[in-house]
Parts: sequence; structure tokens; C-alpha cells
Amino acid sequence: MRLTAKLTTGWDDKNLLGISAEELHQSALNGDDYINSLFSLLNQKKIDNIYQLEKLFRKSSKGFKPIKKFVGALSTIEDIEGKSEIACYINVFAYSFLKGAKNFDLLLPLDEQQDKKFIKTYQNWGQQIYDLENFERSGKEIEEKIKKQYLALREIVSRPSVRDEIRSLATLLISGPSTLNEVSNDIGLNYTLGQKTLGIFERIDVVKRQEQEKQKEKESTRYVIVKEALPVVIFCLRETIGLDLLRNLYLEKNYYGSTY
Repeated sequence: MRLTAKLTTGWDDKNLLGISAEELHQSALNGDDYINSLFSLLNQKKIDNIYQLEKLFRKSSKGFKPIKKFVGALSTIEDIEGKSEIACYINVFAYSFLKGAKNFDLLLPLDEQQDKKFIKTYQNWGQQIYDLENFERSGKEIEEKIKKQYLALREIVSRPSVRDEIRSLATLLISGPSTLNEVSNDIGLNYTLGQKTLGIFERIDVVKRQEQEKQKEKESTRYVIVKEALPVVIFCLRETIGLDLLRNLYLEKNYYGSTY
């Protein structure tokens, strides 16, 4: 069975015609044999799309194992009742990181026909990044809201002493919504990342808190990058630590047009 990757630009994107990767993975883990359980689930539910694949991954030493197990098992399954292809929806930043660090595109190649919603957002990001480049190079004016947000973020990430702040921002970009403990563990800190660290980004509307969710009878607050601030975050991380996740995709179709 052929697998293809459809890229998404958010972390809560769902597909009403599909099923979440997390639900399939957990159900398969509860079975006697992971691959056979996965096959049975796909066969019963007649799945065409699997969404939120990024929820099986975190940027940490152990974070690659669940998604590797899941996609590896999927790739061994033969056709299901005449279906020769399943589309796996995954966040663009998680996919780009996995592609560069783990050659993940060999397991899950990009679908050449990406969704129109993704292409439109991707092109908008490219234009905004291009505008930020021109703002820095020649002082060409940009939208006031983006300018204010960018200057505030630039002031933070350009400080000589900045370290944990920028690493935590990169982790939120790659791993998505995270608790303070998750970010601390992901970047290898031997202490819990203080609320003050992410609070710096929260005050300039680059990071926000998601609504609290009950998890294992314990409430936890997750932090997430504000979607409108993503181009600014992408640009700042590229210019400070060389993290260029969009360029790393090397898409065959130049969705950026001439702006990137």
C-alpha cells in the first residue's frame, strides 16, 4: 500500500473523512500483534486519510519511536479492499524536521498534490518572510502589526545571553503544543522550564496558552505558537540559529513562487 504525506500548517487540523494517527496507534498497541491489529482497524474502518500524524512525534531522544513504529507498520500492509493509497496528514514543521534528521521522506514521501488550503497558507508565509527580508535589508515598510511583533521578537532573540528562550521557541515550532515539562525534557534541561521563559513570548503575542485539558485526571497548560506569528518566528529562527524548516522541504512544486 502506498503512503503519501499531506502537509498541514496547524496542529489541530482534523479530517472528518479520516481517523487520527494517535487513535490508530493506541488501539494497535492494545492488540496482540501491532501490525495485524493496525491492518484490522484500517480494514474495518475503510480509511482513506489519517490525520494529525505529528501527535506521535516530539523532538526528543525518544520522540521518534512512536511515529517510526506506526509509519513503518503502515508501509508493510498490503492493499486494503482495493485501496492502494492512504494519505497521512502531518504538520509541515514536524515533517520537515523528520525529513532532515531521519530521512523520514523515504518512509513517507510527499504527495505532489497538496491541499489548496496548505498551498495558500504556505504562499502567504513566503510573502511575509520575503517582506521581512526586505525590511531588514533596505528598511522597506511592512504591515504595522507584523512590524511591531517582529521588532519585539527580534529584541529578545538577538540578545547575547539568549539560549533557553530560543531553544524553547524552536521546540514549540517542531513539536507543537507543549507543557512546560515537555519543553524542558525535549531540550534536555535538568530543571523545569520556568513560566517566565515562555511568558516572554506570551507578552508579545507570539506564544499563547491553550485551554486546559484534563489528562490522566490532572490539568496541564499547553503553550503553542500563535498561528499569525509563524512567519515572524520562522524568519527569526532562520536568522539566529539557521533553522530553515521551509527551505528544507525542497518541494518539487515551487509553492512560494518567486518570493523564497
